[in-house]
Amino acid sequence: MNKQEATQHKAVAAWMRNFLKKHHSVAVEVKHTRGKNSLPFSALEVHQRDALMAVHGTGLVFKIPDGGYQKLPFDLFGMARSLSFVAVRYPKFIAIIDIQRWVLEEMKSERKSLTDARAIEIATDVIDFG
Repeated sequence: MNKQEATQHKAVAAWMRNFLKKHHSVAVEVKHTRGKNSLPFSALEVHQRDALMAVHGTGLVFKIPDGGYQKLPFDLFGMARSLSFVAVRYPKFIAIIDIQRWVLEEMKSERKSLTDARAIEIATDVIDFG
């Protein structure tokens, strides 16, 4: 993970820790616009969308891959009926968007991407770097 990605992950991780004070669990996929003011909906891959939707609904069980030098917390985890989000890093903020809202926006949008202005409108929360 490069320095830029590490910074955005730290901001989202801090948001998640605060979120977990009020909620049971949460799943987040982080995307980065690479300095642009929009992100193609296709940046969220089908398997990622499906996993976030599963966490939100019937559940997901995942085996954490072994290997590397990092100590892992455990081997497997499962989540069900939990909130899940796509976190999109725009140049000046990160928009935290509920996965159901993301899917609905992708289906109804005439655009093939999510602009920063629209992201703010549909976001559950915004981490501002202003």
